[in-house]
Amino acid sequence: GVLLLYTAAVVPVQQFMWDYTDPCNKVPTLEFDVAVDCFFVAEVLLNFAMGFFDADGKYVDHLPHVALHYLSSPWRFWFDAVTSIPFSIFDLLYYQECHDNISHADMSDTKSLRLAKIFRIIRLARIARFFKYITKLQDYLVIFIGAAAFKV
Repeated sequence: GVLLLYTAAVVPVQQFMWDYTDPCNKVPTLEFDVAVDCFFVAEVLLNFAMGFFDADGKYVDHLPHVALHYLSSPWRFWFDAVTSIPFSIFDLLYYQECHDNISHADMSDTKSLRLAKIFRIIRLARIARFFKYITKLQDYLVIFIGAAAFKV
């Protein structure tokens, strides 16, 4: 959840307020952004091993069934895969290549990379799914602990 909130705060600022006129201008949070992107890729991979409750309420943790269940829904694997493309890694590689060469790289490469990073904004849609899970967790806690625990 914390990395989603970080993404919600930082990505729009980077996309729309950062100066991209110099192709070798590094975003100050680039290294941390790479770590965040790696976390989201790892999350996609871990979801193949996380069990689920079927329609009968039975917990399923058999890996082939879990993988098929994860792959079968566009709001599970496919959405996670698209929103987890590690654009910051591409940005870091481009930045390193830019500084390894004396002459600046082609500006069209920078523009295409910046255009591709707009897809990072799609990751913000994960926040809605995160809040859905928080609401479910709260419902389970009310059932198991009691409503008194949530009174203000």
